Amino acid sequence: MKNIVDLFSKHGTLVQKDALDYILSKEKPEDFATELLKSFKEIPLVLTLEDIKKIETSTIEEPEIQKQSDTNGMEEINPQQDELTTQLVVDETKKFEENQLEATLHFRNIGIGSIKSWKPLAKEYEPEIRIIKDVTGNSTCEGETKDFAHLFQSRYNSLKKIIKKQRREVLNAISVDRIAKNSIRDIQLIGIVKDVRTTVNGHRLIELEDETGNIIVLIPKDDHRLLQIANEVVFDEIIGVKGVLSRNGDIIIAQEIVFPDVSIQHEKHKADLPLYAAFPADIHIGSRMFLEEEWNRFIKWINGELGNNRQREVAGKVKYLVIPGDTVDGIGIYP
Repeated sequence: MKNIVDLFSKHGTLVQKDALDYILSKEKPEDFATELLKSFKEIPLVLTLEDIKKIETSTIEEPEIQKQSDTNGMEEINPQQDELTTQLVVDETKKFEENQLEATLHFRNIGIGSIKSWKPLAKEYEPEIRIIKDVTGNSTCEGETKDFAHLFQSRYNSLKKIIKKQRREVLNAISVDRIAKNSIRDIQLIGIVKDVRTTVNGHRLIELEDETGNIIVLIPKDDHRLLQIANEVVFDEIIGVKGVLSRNGDIIIAQEIVFPDVSIQHEKHKADLPLYAAFPADIHIGSRMFLEEEWNRFIKWINGELGNNRQREVAGKVKYLVIPGDTVDGIGIYP
């Protein structure tokens, strides 16, 4: 999964979840993704499933259809026609390869120099900021253990509701303690990821916990689709699992892993103005883990000094920067 996302990220493209799932469902996801990129005249900023279907129908399937057609009519083609057809295919292939090379160089040679002609659209609009609530001087959190426990409990309950509402796979999720008490074989569970590791045999193990206890979830190495998903699971993440309880009753054999996500029925509230807000989070300036190179590239991009025309156009529409999470690291907490 990460390889697919990285592949599109290198071209400045975000991939919607349903589009990513469709790519991963292919027999060779990376090859399919590569062919997709070659097929676009202009790669979109956000890749949707609809985009893939259009390309798949109009471009990717054409060679197979042509190949089948040529094979079926092979006996009727005389040598002269066959030679002419071969030459046409060679010419078209050469032309296609030249176009792809030009497109590849276009994306590789992203300029970093100053763009004098860059005129950010956001500059033409006055900022509109209204403070709804300010907790400065009124925060009751003292950073004690109970405060962190309350934060994680609140986060768990909120995301648990989202997962149960969105995903049928875990609609009837139960707590860990009920699994042992009722000896239920078909399990639906929502929990916080306490640990993730790989066995010597290549199976993936995820330890989930809720307010009642812990349990191990096993992802078989032979389930390549599910194993790809499991490899993306991180500590403290809240996920849902559907599976079957082992004979000993101490392990869940996973059949499905789901995440909290934005519902496809979610109503999007957009501003009337053609402006964007960017959310760089958890920057951690001052830490040895601070991604200085990436941060400098972001600064250049936001100032119109990095990217192709489409990417600079997006940067020019960014009017607001919202920075949640840890902005700086202070004394005593460097990694």
